[in-house]
Amino acid sequence: MNIVGTEIPLTSLSGKTMERDAADCVLTDGHNLLVVDYKTGSADRKKDSFNGAQLSRYIRLISEATGAYTSGIIWYVER
Repeated sequence: MNIVGTEIPLTSLSGKTMERDAADCVLTDGHNLLVVDYKTGSADRKKDSFNGAQLSRYIRLISEATGAYTSGIIWYVER
């Protein structure tokens, strides 16, 4: 896998509200993309729901922008 970029800016519209985010890291195997969303601490159910929705939004935005098959993972790192 090769790094496409880090802190990739993402912008979307939700109704009349513009949302700005950044994908922590995007990797490619030359055909497909993988979004890596780093999180500190440990996973818990409450956070997992929000984090999963956030990652899904990143995947959708990057896939729509590139046309490439895009998947993603949440990677929990120690502090």
